[in-house]
Amino acid sequence: MDAVIHTPQSGKKPLYEAYRHDKVECAEILLKYQAN
Repeated sequence: MDAVIHTPQSGKKPLYEAYRHDKVECAEILLKYQAN
């Protein structure tokens, strides 16, 4: 769960929520690359 460390709001949100948010962003970036 290294992604949590790099999330600015990790102190304000539950860790699992911040981690899930990072995973969603990574998925969106991957989809953009796959679309090209």
